[in-house]
Amino acid sequence: IFATSTPIVESRFEKIAYRLNADVRAYNAIAVEICQKYGFAINDMYGVLDGVPEEYYIDCAHPYTIEGVTLTTNAVVKAISDALELNFREFVPDDEDVAQIQKKIDEVLGI
Repeated sequence: IFATSTPIVESRFEKIAYRLNADVRAYNAIAVEICQKYGFAINDMYGVLDGVPEEYYIDCAHPYTIEGVTLTTNAVVKAISDALELNFREFVPDDEDVAQIQKKIDEVLGI
């Protein structure tokens, strides 16, 4: 399973290392073409996150908020479930899950 690169929040990108979503889409198009040629399944993570509110992102490129993590987790689990022909069950975090996810996000970010 090949997962496409996700969109970025262009307005948050530093000018010294600027990247555009057009670049991400171009990269994804080439990668998808090659992966399809060899029979890989495609998990369109760009499409999953395209158009979500900026609040799903902690910075210019990482959707490491509860909403972002929930959305991306479901997309990944669904792609794997489909590939293995398993029934997909949507992940809907309860309060305990939210606390654990937030703790892990804080650890990763060094907060």
